[in-house]
Amino acid sequence: MMTNRRTTTFSRVAITSVAILLLAGACSNGKSSKKAAGAIKSTDTTAASPATASANVKDVHAAPLPLALNDGVPPGTKIGLLVSGTGAGADVFGPATGAYIAAYRLNGASGNQTNTVQLIVKDDNADPTAAVAAMQDFASQGVAGVVYASMGDQMVPAVQTAAQAGLPVLVPYSGDVRLTQQGGTTYLTGPTDDQVAAKLVKQAASRNLQKVAVLHEAGTYGDSGFAALQKAGLVPVKDAAFQPTEADLNAEMKQFTDAGADGVIVWADATEAAKATSSGTTAATPLTLLFGSRAATPAFGRVQTTLLAPTAQDGLLSAGTWAGPWTPTTNMDAYFAAKAKSVSDGGVIADLTNADVRSHDAVVALAYAAKAAKSNKASDVLNALKTLKPALTGTPLDFSQQTAVSDGNVAMLTYSTVDDGSGRYPDVTTAGGHWVAVDGSYTIPDSLKGLDNAYGG
Repeated sequence: MMTNRRTTTFSRVAITSVAILLLAGACSNGKSSKKAAGAIKSTDTTAASPATASANVKDVHAAPLPLALNDGVPPGTKIGLLVSGTGAGADVFGPATGAYIAAYRLNGASGNQTNTVQLIVKDDNADPTAAVAAMQDFASQGVAGVVYASMGDQMVPAVQTAAQAGLPVLVPYSGDVRLTQQGGTTYLTGPTDDQVAAKLVKQAASRNLQKVAVLHEAGTYGDSGFAALQKAGLVPVKDAAFQPTEADLNAEMKQFTDAGADGVIVWADATEAAKATSSGTTAATPLTLLFGSRAATPAFGRVQTTLLAPTAQDGLLSAGTWAGPWTPTTNMDAYFAAKAKSVSDGGVIADLTNADVRSHDAVVALAYAAKAAKSNKASDVLNALKTLKPALTGTPLDFSQQTAVSDGNVAMLTYSTVDDGSGRYPDVTTAGGHWVAVDGSYTIPDSLKGLDNAYGG
């Protein structure tokens, strides 16, 4: 198992940032220092009284966080949100509620909201026919674009329909590159399956795993994942496909240990991947487990809470985007402040327990494209989107290509049941663990340069 190497807490980052600011003021050149000294000599050096000092402290206020995002967005902009209440996409049904936080912010982030953005929500129920019908309805209602916050094969005909209608579609959770091949209007705003596979294979090598096996769910997703791992250079010591109807994966794990495996990459939906942790405990020899990105969802942790004894231990590995609740930036602080306010004064009644920044950023990106186009017409928004590299809350996106996340912005994630005190993670007793970025080759923003492990990795 991997030890969680995250050493930077939010308080440590805050203290370090203050220290950097203080040092910056002190480290001026000699000439400036002399002028400063002269200035000090010419002023009254009498110490302020305790009462005066107290009054001065009261006058110091933190700068307000930038919650409202509606400036310049054309009024009356409609954005579709397509989710799945069943099937593979149900694993990200909770994270998709980040879109509601985005809508709150794009409407002024206050109790007296504007009518800048209307979020139109539909559920495809993991059914291709329903998914196509939803896209057709979005087009008829004149949406500027669609955030398709789901996973599964039903998405393929749906985005093809969107392309025919000229609708831009942003996909924050599926890494299926087939979606980008149905026309030029669909963008993946999360890592592709190829990017995740490459990261996992590289991580296995860095951990000196000599004999890696692959356990993949039968079907399109599992088969494409296995192919992606091989494309990334993995030569598995053994591979096995399993059916979701299997009660456990003990037989597959025995095959791996008999083949001398020291590690297993599991490529399956979150609820199915959780079976691997239970069966892994029955293995004759210890096996290091790594998981495809579909496992790195709240559903994985929820399954653990249904077991008499959770089998997913801290340190399990997956891959995903580097930005998340652990990212110490003003934009992330603003997101979480808006999350609370969207319920308290924004009228959002959805359960935001697992609301995620990726669905939030997808909605905001479409609104920013409408802003750039000075239009909420889908064709105008699509043209503007292609030129955007927006500054969003989470991982940087580049819409000059349909896979908008760069390789360097894909990070290793580790499973954790540790409550860091930030209040940004669900209660582990009811939600199980969560996933945290611990490694990535991303470019640290200038504002964070100089911090030790600025992103916790």
